[in-house]
Amino acid sequence: MMRASGTDLSQIQRRQIGNGSRNQRISEAFYENSIEQDNQQEGESNRCRFPDLATSMHRSYNIKKYEIHQSRRLPHWVWYLLARFLGIKLHPLDRPIFGTLMIVLTVLFAITYIVSFIWYIAYDIVNEYTKQTVLTGVFSIVMVIYWASLGVYANKLAARLFSSQKFIDSVRLHSRTVFKVSAAGLMIIIAIASTILNNYTSATLYNGERCQNLTVSREVCYVMFGARLGYSIFSLIWNLLVGIVLLSVCRTHTIGIRRFIRQLEEDGHTYELYVRNMYNNVPVSQHSDTTQLGDDGVLVDIGQSDQLRQDKNIPGQSNTPIPPVAVDTSDSSVSQVGKKTSPPHPNRPIIIIKEGSVATMDEGEVELPNVAAMPPIDRLKLERTRASEDREIGAETPSTSNDKIQLINPDPPSYASRSTQHSLILLPSTSSLSLDQRSSMDQPSVGPNVLSPDNILLCYWRIGCRLRTTSIALQRWLIAWVCFILAWSLSFIVNWIHHEATMIEIAAFILPIMLLPLVCSAYGEVNMEGKRMVQVSCV
Repeated sequence: MMRASGTDLSQIQRRQIGNGSRNQRISEAFYENSIEQDNQQEGESNRCRFPDLATSMHRSYNIKKYEIHQSRRLPHWVWYLLARFLGIKLHPLDRPIFGTLMIVLTVLFAITYIVSFIWYIAYDIVNEYTKQTVLTGVFSIVMVIYWASLGVYANKLAARLFSSQKFIDSVRLHSRTVFKVSAAGLMIIIAIASTILNNYTSATLYNGERCQNLTVSREVCYVMFGARLGYSIFSLIWNLLVGIVLLSVCRTHTIGIRRFIRQLEEDGHTYELYVRNMYNNVPVSQHSDTTQLGDDGVLVDIGQSDQLRQDKNIPGQSNTPIPPVAVDTSDSSVSQVGKKTSPPHPNRPIIIIKEGSVATMDEGEVELPNVAAMPPIDRLKLERTRASEDREIGAETPSTSNDKIQLINPDPPSYASRSTQHSLILLPSTSSLSLDQRSSMDQPSVGPNVLSPDNILLCYWRIGCRLRTTSIALQRWLIAWVCFILAWSLSFIVNWIHHEATMIEIAAFILPIMLLPLVCSAYGEVNMEGKRMVQVSCV
């Protein structure tokens, strides 16, 4: 029996272990699937995804739709080739031999060109028959080292960019256009043309006759030119990859920000429609004031519901007097709960009692202002808190009841701050209303379906994180190339002081400068849209 029980126990343990490993495999597969779905959803757009507000509000106005779509992602086979070419490991045990070979060749060509160029410049400075000076020679050596460093750095940066999941999701087959032409295509054409012209001009400088005049062996000149040609090809490839990523990611960020701005603008139209419908299509002026100042204090247009329209002065209504309730507008217990407003009734009495007067209906202190002429008030609601003895159905309360009516979410925040007089407002009490009427008054109002401040801040934070990550990854490469092109152009200008400029040299001088506005404009476009996003969000 003990052996049998031990055997059964071991079988149960093995089953549990097998079930545990099976569950672990299922959970891992589910986790990988969820990560893939999250990446697809996150890469779909660079904005917070919220429900469509146009269909929920049933808008009656037409807004011109500017379709802003993200292009499709980078194909998998393209990323696979780039990963092999850049030496990115596809799994921990992967050995990217081809990518490692490309890196080694890039560094080898760069070092060979630097050493041979220093050798060549040294002979050029020492030679008495040339106009090469120490200052210009040192400047040329520094520029060559700078150029070689940029190519190696671009290789490392391209490998980091294409191995990052965030950048892979942001890289799309799009870029900004210049005269309906893709900026990425223009950048590739200009960079290739500049490289060809640069190598052509260097071939005339490093020919055999010049090396003989400098008493330098021809082998040194041939090695220097070959290393320069090989390194220029690799440097062109690595820098073009980084430049394409910059243009594509900046365009993706621009589209995401524009989507977010368009949604904020649609929310503004939605809220405008909500306000107009709430006031029976009364146009709301941006210069309209929410209060009207009088001699006796502040006249407030209390937004009443349909139940508050039962006034004894209205024909067809019951003549039962409705006891008034005093409201102290200087009460500091005003809170922001909700918003529910209706068009003002022209015959509803608003009884204002000065400080020190008696709150009775027979004093003649009743004033009937022209409420219809007053501007509409947004975010105004009545909230009544009845005493415990008046909570039963059909209970009647005298005019001296302790019912309180508060102004909910007034706009502007404090009406008492606009007047130095302390005033009270008497409104009809709702104690004599039926149960259905009182329950309808206590129901919360339904506001417009727009983005809440928390959602706006969340979306703004996500966009800011993406922009900050992109800026940290690409700003060094961009500023390094800006400085190099400016220094390169300066070397041409200094050379033309003593030599006559040729058409090929002028073209080699202009083409790199054309790359500056082409690449930097993508950065500037994102910054401009980000500034506009801040302005729209803070309005």
